[in-house]
Amino acid sequence: GMARNLTLALGTHAYTPLDIATGYAIIANGGFRVEPYLIERIEDAAGNVIYQADPWVVCSTCGENGPVDEEALRMEDILQPINNDVREAPQVMDPRASYLMSSMLRDVIKRGTGRRARVLERDDIAGKTGTTNGPRDAWFSGFNPDLVATSWVGFDDYTPLGRREFGGTAALPIWIEYMQAALKNSPQLERPVPAG
Repeated sequence: GMARNLTLALGTHAYTPLDIATGYAIIANGGFRVEPYLIERIEDAAGNVIYQADPWVVCSTCGENGPVDEEALRMEDILQPINNDVREAPQVMDPRASYLMSSMLRDVIKRGTGRRARVLERDDIAGKTGTTNGPRDAWFSGFNPDLVATSWVGFDDYTPLGRREFGGTAALPIWIEYMQAALKNSPQLERPVPAG
């Protein structure tokens, strides 16, 4: 859990890149919490599948998701493992809030600290830079409706990165290079405006 003190507003709680990507996925997919997995499939030498991931499914039209639970909007609850038998991902954010957040994060790329990502020539990407004091960590987290990626640059011993190393200069180029390959044959996706 997170320490309950005012320094949280300054970003004092530590998250892993996977934690960050999990949070951004909620914004990217319309407000559904998905559980990340690291291994998709394991095959033996003969090609028999001995393990297959069973990921959570986002289904915005299934109608079985109840109203958004306001308590579930706390980050510590969102990042807790899901312990139920239903494969359908729970909706933890109002679709309207998710749409507005996504729109604001698209502006970060259009006009803000992530504008270098315009080189991708896509209108369906959004993201946010991040830099800690020192600077000691540099981040860029971004997405389109189907894919979320987070890049982090830093040292394990928490030494400074050096002057002029920020999320937009150190981490963003890594994210751009990854997304160039990952989205190469992917059509641009437009999220419909939710009702209300």
